[in-house]
Amino acid sequence: MLLPHPILSIRHLLHERREVPPKPKAGLSNRARRKAQSSDKQPSDK
Repeated sequence: MLLPHPILSIRHLLHERREVPPKPKAGLSNRARRKAQSSDKQPSDK
């Protein structure tokens, strides 16, 4: 749709914009949860 109708595609993207969700608190993001789980599973080398 970008090539045949560039104006319509840009208009569509602008109308479909959403607000940015609030930032998660420390340690509650999906990335932080995965890191915590992976560090629990790994044996310590020390």
